[in-house]
Amino acid sequence: MLKKTHQNAPWLNIGAYCLDASVLDAQAEDIKKCGMDFVITPATAKDALDALYQNGLGAVVCGVCPEHFGGDGSNAGKLDKTHPISAYSCVKADHPAVWGVNVADEPSSLDFPHLGSIVSHLAGNGISPYLNLYPSYGLKSGQSAEEVEHQLGCTSYKEYIARYVRDVPTRYISFDFYLYSSDLSHAYTTFSAVADACRASSRAMHAVLQVNSHLPETSLNEAQLSFQAYLALAFGARSISWACYSNDWWYNNVLDPSGAPTEQYQRLARVNAILHALGKHLLRYRSIATHLVPASDPRGFNDSTLKGLRHTSSDILVSQMQDGSRNTAYFILLCGSDEGYLSFDCGASLTILKGEQRLPLNNKIPLKHGEYLFLEVIPNK
Repeated sequence: MLKKTHQNAPWLNIGAYCLDASVLDAQAEDIKKCGMDFVITPATAKDALDALYQNGLGAVVCGVCPEHFGGDGSNAGKLDKTHPISAYSCVKADHPAVWGVNVADEPSSLDFPHLGSIVSHLAGNGISPYLNLYPSYGLKSGQSAEEVEHQLGCTSYKEYIARYVRDVPTRYISFDFYLYSSDLSHAYTTFSAVADACRASSRAMHAVLQVNSHLPETSLNEAQLSFQAYLALAFGARSISWACYSNDWWYNNVLDPSGAPTEQYQRLARVNAILHALGKHLLRYRSIATHLVPASDPRGFNDSTLKGLRHTSSDILVSQMQDGSRNTAYFILLCGSDEGYLSFDCGASLTILKGEQRLPLNNKIPLKHGEYLFLEVIPNK
């Protein structure tokens, strides 16, 4: 599912979910200009896929094989009966725009063993399967613990992810998390569990994030969009998707009901441009640990390079990163909305990147919600 689209440099692949054929035929060029690299789409007609390919876009296609949706958990544990392996024997996806085929969305862990067999069968036939998992709050935010457990098929989200790694042989773990219909506590639970599993199993994290709103009177601003993406990157994501791009659910999507771009289009285009520029630097490294540093802790974050790293008025996330030569970097973002500055002592030379701006070494750096700081340790010569 996850493809390297730029052979000579790291690249953050960004996707749009979910677009039908009529949108693709008319707007493939605009989708590319919005900063997308692929779409998740039910469009399988040659004309629609041709339009994607001609604009340098890939597709994860839906509807070319039997699909499973976990939903409220009422169908959990029945997949081997409803979706036998024989139903996948004639699956084809041979257009050059196709990166993969959609197999399951938010399945129960009770169905992971059979999904593992389906994945192996498709992969053996040269098909890249795409599966997307529940977040820690299950089908929707605000459910009871019993409802979530019924959907996950186990008692904890960590166990849910562990069972996926054990049973389903993908090279990635994909999940959705819609922060502004949930909260940061669930975000930390979800991202931490997936990040730990990805690091332990050498899989890539793919996060499906929120571009629309669950309330009709609100639209997500650029800081809110950016924060979600930076949160995913701080936990090690190697690619992301934005949902929902078209007018499939909720409100204030990137496209309105007629298919015309809304104000979210320009916001998302600006955010994606920043993310692609950041990815060229950030994806040269891999996140090896992610730390929540409370503003109330006077000790801050400490390792062999940084001492007392903290923000004056807000909690921060600090992602420790290394490249293949064990060079070190840090990706830092603000968890709250308070303004203030980062302070730290440093025992090495640093390159400091804030957006595309390189900053002089300073142990007091202003940082606001929706901004990031990227610190690279300059190796000794």
